[in-house]
Amino acid sequence: MDEPIVPAKIELDEHADLIARYRKCRDLEAQWKKEKEIAKAQLAKLMGDAEIGLLDGEKVLTYAREERFNTTEFRKQYPDMYKLYVKEKTVEQFDLEGFRLTRPELFEQFQVRSLRVEDA
Repeated sequence: MDEPIVPAKIELDEHADLIARYRKCRDLEAQWKKEKEIAKAQLAKLMGDAEIGLLDGEKVLTYAREERFNTTEFRKQYPDMYKLYVKEKTVEQFDLEGFRLTRPELFEQFQVRSLRVEDA
């Protein structure tokens, strides 16, 4: 049986100021992200159906058409037409859980890590 993986540890006591700075930036980022989303929603409401918004005659906002399509809303409004354009699709998918169980050493080698700074 494979031995459990023990995570490596490092003492960061001399870098407490860096950890504190990161936490402060993370908290400010979350606060400003909320503010940004509120402002964006207000601007979208002001734009209405317009595709270009001007400030002192200069273009500052635009609504650009994208290649994406709101299929959920289309299906609600036109269910019969939606059915005409639905087709079955086969998708190839990697069996990650099976790979993890049968080849744990390779799974660990390619497992993605993400840095998380814990709260104080």
